[in-house]
Amino acid sequence: MTDGGGYAAARLMPVNRAGTVTATVSAPAHPEAEALTFTCNVRLPRVDLFQVDWGATHVSLNEDCGGGRTTSGPGPAMWPARPGEACSKVLGIRVTDLVEDGQIPVEGVEVRPVALDAFGNPAAGLAEFLPSRGRTDAAGKACFATVLAPGVDLPELRIRFELPAIDAGDGTPLGCAWRLPVSGEPWLTKVIGGQSQVALPGRTVPGAVVFTGGETYLTTTQPGDALSLEYGNPVSNVTHPDGSQTLTFSTQEDLARVRIQLGDAPLPRVLGLSNETYTTTVAIGPPEVEFLAHAEDAWKPVSALPVVSDEDVTGTGVVPEDARFRVRAEVYWLRHPPVGGVDNPPPANKSRFFVADK
Repeated sequence: MTDGGGYAAARLMPVNRAGTVTATVSAPAHPEAEALTFTCNVRLPRVDLFQVDWGATHVSLNEDCGGGRTTSGPGPAMWPARPGEACSKVLGIRVTDLVEDGQIPVEGVEVRPVALDAFGNPAAGLAEFLPSRGRTDAAGKACFATVLAPGVDLPELRIRFELPAIDAGDGTPLGCAWRLPVSGEPWLTKVIGGQSQVALPGRTVPGAVVFTGGETYLTTTQPGDALSLEYGNPVSNVTHPDGSQTLTFSTQEDLARVRIQLGDAPLPRVLGLSNETYTTTVAIGPPEVEFLAHAEDAWKPVSALPVVSDEDVTGTGVVPEDARFRVRAEVYWLRHPPVGGVDNPPPANKSRFFVADK
């Protein structure tokens, strides 16, 4: 409807793929008024792949690499990892809109990391991503740590960071690919506990990193991170000029435990655990919240919460049992909790803190 000045405005939302969109605007109440036609040329955003280095430094790995699963290349290869180990770098993508005078970051776009099987199709159970999904920040960036599944049986894993809402033109999401070679070398240093934990910046990681093997060292990768040996034989503790720390130690009775205090750098994080001939990595991710709705005697994930009017809410602020939906929010916190943790969580990778029920 027009306002008092005779003006009306509307927002044209293009489809989720490149092409031309035409919209015609008319005033049915005034057929004598000439209709206006607008044409919008929709183009795909630019997607760049990068790795996170020390501090806020991001190193480009593959520029303007956006494409579909059938149209984009295999992408760069990272340092090999064994099954059950993490990729040695945090990787991410930057999404930008191309304009005449440069690039504008695209904020708030959903990004989902996916692992592809030997046929190029997304497959569960090949890798874990920290976080499992994300949205681009004010700089148009989203980052992820990657941990190979213990039972992965491929010579190389192809991974894509995809934008589910945008069609690349081949019927698959726009995204960038990279490769993680799977090493078959024998174990020299093995992390047996504390992999893929979830924590908050500025706080201590809940569980210790537990490993078996010989003398080795753990190196921080972000400012403010600090390491301390909880169990094992200390060898040296060095703080480098850039502020990173290298803690060298050996096992005691074939075990060692290291505690990690995180600095303020955003998560996810990887820390290098190394010896002379091979490097493995410990990954730490941010907390995630998933909303579940109760239906058919089971809790199922939902993408949006139902709106409940004030009249439907009791004085305690709890949605009553006879409401149309019961909703529960689950916060994934400790991925390797102690036995008998909060609310006796099931023996799974993620313990669940129920922060809301009904």
